[in-house]
Amino acid sequence: MSTSKHKWGRSKLLLCDGATQVEYLHGWKGGASSCHRHHHKSSYFWVLSGRMSIHAGPLGHEEVLADLTPMESCEIPSGWWHRILFLEHSTAIEVYRINEGVFVSPIATLLSDIERSDIGVEPEHIPTSEGNGRP
Repeated sequence: MSTSKHKWGRSKLLLCDGATQVEYLHGWKGGASSCHRHHHKSSYFWVLSGRMSIHAGPLGHEEVLADLTPMESCEIPSGWWHRILFLEHSTAIEVYRINEGVFVSPIATLLSDIERSDIGVEPEHIPTSEGNGRP
């Protein structure tokens, strides 16, 4: 499956079957995802290592929804603005599920259902252990 680089780290698509999308996330301490929302799918985060903070709420007024450590999880309903902050180098599984009753192409919805308000935050220090200096 494909790996994508982001300001905050990288993600690897593990599964996309039409109703569910599963990604492996590897975030660097100090990085943050864009503030974004999904209109037709919910997100579920399950932390494998490190520490992540999930902020959610009305745009511009997001608050801490959950601080997650290994084996803890959090669900974000569709339509909620949210951002993931990596408080430590972290790995997690993110699962997207299409809302029931959505009558658009499931694959297109899984891969493109995102509205962003910004581009995210790159950490000040990016470990170079992976050869190219980028996660």
